[in-house]
Amino acid sequence: ASVVPTPAKVTGGRKKGRRRGPMAEARRRCITRGVLGDSNAWLLLGILAWGLHGLRRALTTSSKGIEQVIRLLPGDRLTVRSRR
Repeated sequence: ASVVPTPAKVTGGRKKGRRRGPMAEARRRCITRGVLGDSNAWLLLGILAWGLHGLRRALTTSSKGIEQVIRLLPGDRLTVRSRR
């Protein structure tokens, strides 16, 4: 009896279509080699890489919303919709 792998097993648990960049793969590999490979050097390198990643995300301003100021007069209506 052969076992057919599910898409989650084939993609390593990630959603189909999501790609990681080379730095994300390097961070993951450093932590994996440090924890599973019992290498302190790889673990420290992974912690440093994740720390820099977190610092960059904390210092980067992300504007995912749209801000628009509209002056409404009495009797005017405002409709807000999402295209999701």
